[in-house]
Amino acid sequence: MWRGIGLGLLLAASCHCRGGSPAPVTEKQRPVTERQLNDELSVTTDPDTHTWRTFRARPGARIPADGIWYRYAPFLGIPPEALVPIRPPRPDSIIPGAVLIDYQQMHLGYPVDAGFSVVVKDGLLIDGVGKIVTDLPPTLPAPISRERAAEIAFALIEPKGARPWLAQPGRWTPPRQELALSSPKMPARGPDFQLIWFFSFSSTGISEPGSIMIDAVTGAVMSTTPGKIQ
Repeated sequence: MWRGIGLGLLLAASCHCRGGSPAPVTEKQRPVTERQLNDELSVTTDPDTHTWRTFRARPGARIPADGIWYRYAPFLGIPPEALVPIRPPRPDSIIPGAVLIDYQQMHLGYPVDAGFSVVVKDGLLIDGVGKIVTDLPPTLPAPISRERAAEIAFALIEPKGARPWLAQPGRWTPPRQELALSSPKMPARGPDFQLIWFFSFSSTGISEPGSIMIDAVTGAVMSTTPGKIQ
């Protein structure tokens, strides 16, 4: 289930973070104690990594949403600055008057296949769902260029040589491309993460593939998913 959420955040990051201007976290709340955490939040953790997967404000708790990662920094396992809002808040589809805020985990300047979607109403935290990755590699090798990655990906397009987004720009959109940290292993742990070029061909007008993952260091194709013209 998470990979769909995680890749959705990555693609949103490619559309909004680069050149966009989401509002930064401006408030640095004072970190709470473990007792305060238990009084304020109900938290579930990943059984393998023991990191947060869901959290919900307990009845009666009034938790300011701005700066929550600083508030709970001692329990996250990553620096609070690593969770970055990737697009403006959008209306929540379930709770009237609430908004959904998406946070992307970042590491060494790259988006990570992880993050949280947080529901907020009247400035107060309602709940959140997602994941974070700890123990990521402290250094990363240089990746192949965006142009080289695109050359590798486009060689797999069916029909060969097709570029519908150039032939009919009003109907089809260019592929979405993002360089990020992810892992093909399940369950994945921090040391397993590597730089990967992601390509999504949704709404491009081509039949195959739907998406491609390329090793960003070697250029090897790691996986593809079936596609359809949308």
